[in-house]
Amino acid sequence: MKMTILQTENLNNLKFLSHTAGRFFMGLYALLLLEVMLLFTPLMDIGNLNATFFILCISLTYPLLYMLPTVVIIFVAIYILRYFNLKHSHKIYIIYVAMVLLSGTTMLLLFADYKIYSMFNFHINGFVLNLIFTPGGIESMGASNFDTVIVVIFGAVIFGLTALLLWLTNIIRDKLVISLKKELLIITVLLVGLISLGTVEKIYFSYSNYENDQEPFYNSQHLPFYIITSMNHIFRVLGIHETAKDNIKMYGAKSSLHYPLKAINVAKIKKPLNIVWLVAESWRADTLNAEIMPATTIFAEKCLRFHNHYSAGNGTRMAMFGMFYGLYGSYWDAVLAGQRPPVLMTVLQTQHYQFQMYTSAKFTYPEFDKTIFANIKPKDLHQSGQNGGFVNDRKNIGEMLAFIKNRNKKLPFMTFMFFESPHAPYTFPDNCIVKKDYLPTFHYTTVDIATNIDKIKNRYLNSVNHLDTQLDRMFKFLKQEQLLKNTIVIVTGDHGEEFMEKGHWGHNQSFHEEQVRPPLLLYVPDKAPRDINYLSSHLDIAPTVAALIGITNPPKDYSLGYNLLGDKRRTYTVCASWDTLCYINDKFKYELSPSQYNTMVTINDAAVNGDEKKLLNKTEVFDLMKNASRFYTK
Repeated sequence: MKMTILQTENLNNLKFLSHTAGRFFMGLYALLLLEVMLLFTPLMDIGNLNATFFILCISLTYPLLYMLPTVVIIFVAIYILRYFNLKHSHKIYIIYVAMVLLSGTTMLLLFADYKIYSMFNFHINGFVLNLIFTPGGIESMGASNFDTVIVVIFGAVIFGLTALLLWLTNIIRDKLVISLKKELLIITVLLVGLISLGTVEKIYFSYSNYENDQEPFYNSQHLPFYIITSMNHIFRVLGIHETAKDNIKMYGAKSSLHYPLKAINVAKIKKPLNIVWLVAESWRADTLNAEIMPATTIFAEKCLRFHNHYSAGNGTRMAMFGMFYGLYGSYWDAVLAGQRPPVLMTVLQTQHYQFQMYTSAKFTYPEFDKTIFANIKPKDLHQSGQNGGFVNDRKNIGEMLAFIKNRNKKLPFMTFMFFESPHAPYTFPDNCIVKKDYLPTFHYTTVDIATNIDKIKNRYLNSVNHLDTQLDRMFKFLKQEQLLKNTIVIVTGDHGEEFMEKGHWGHNQSFHEEQVRPPLLLYVPDKAPRDINYLSSHLDIAPTVAALIGITNPPKDYSLGYNLLGDKRRTYTVCASWDTLCYINDKFKYELSPSQYNTMVTINDAAVNGDEKKLLNKTEVFDLMKNASRFYTK
């Protein structure tokens, strides 16, 4: 069948536009490659030949990924335009304008991401978009009219550059005559080459991750929208053995972590205080009462009692990290990569403290042996056997008391205990049953959470009563040995535990009050006991203890916390999950997530209306963002 004149014209239009677009996109790739090479590649650490190869691969291939949306949109538009009865010149105009706008926007976004990353150490996410498009957002950052003018001028330059690229493309097209077939062949060869390079890079990254080599991961984090891949199953099928996790390489210096910010100064203390640090898994604040925890309630009368206290995380990893470092959970990966112990533990070591650390869980998961206790000798880290939560708790407390009893009394000591009995499945002996209507057996695979939640919570309360008995052993021992006159005692939980009060069971899922509100008791010799209702956080524990052991630096040199015994008060706190930070003040919670839209609720986790959303203190949220990058080198 013969083609009509209109069909022939449309086909020629299609070829003409495709011919022009093909060359334009080769030029756009070159511009994006230059942008990546100038902005992001210098941030990466070219430490060896492997690192150089990896950086070269991602620098060459990711510009192709960044331009992919523009390419798809343009070629789809070219194809669709063939069905519209428009003049050839009009079709060209539509496609040309789209190419300039889309490619210019891509370059602008890439540059904007670089600016954000260089300031805050994270790439464009939902919070940034919300800040830009919400009235008053930019103003809260202190942006002026001058900043607006600069942005407009820079945007004009970028769009002018893409327009220039299009103009040069047309000149080259007219001067350098190449058939569409040859041009498609050239583009195909380039695409195959880049895709092959990208495939090799993904295999290398996956293998490095499998071998526990952190260097490619940290280099990749400098690149926006890097896609993390894993091929662990394939490597295992091929018989490649995974490197043991305890052989993790130290890339602290390469992670750009700058912790602490300044040299730590320590005043000499004539009689250093001992430290007993007691942390219970999943211990929520409202269980500290005379019915469930009678012994701890009595001991609390001797302590500073913090009634508006928040964890640093909704899971053990981030909660404990914040407790000992005074840093947001977003610093975890960098600290782990460098196996950097907290300032507090380093100073205690230089002061010749005797250490014995106990856990009824494991020090290897989360990797506290490579973070919090990285400088503690393995022989001084005592972790659980296979006897179950409450059995291990009893055994460990017995060993802890024996250590304190038999220590070298000429030197100060620090001992730590992590209790596991309040963690699901909530274990306890028969003599700790304070709630008789409890679920007698708990199996993850068969338990019906929704139906049995009340009985499950009663089981939890019984386990917390057992926790009370073990804490009581320590309290009585310290009194008997007359150690309360020279010992700091910290009693807290890592985080809380929810029992479907707001739709969840357990922890790690949300920042609901039940999940992030553990109790905090702080006993300090010669400090009068009292109830404290101002906002406090796990982030404040390390700087408080640091001041008591003689560290004279202000907390800001090594933490994001405050000295609880000082005069400065926090107006908001921060709680972390695996990949999210939650801003919390006295009225609202605002969750900043890199993978989804930011969410805002009231302090009691209720939905907020449009008017309430306007009350968010964006100046403080911006302060949070700066703190999230403060301990990285610029």
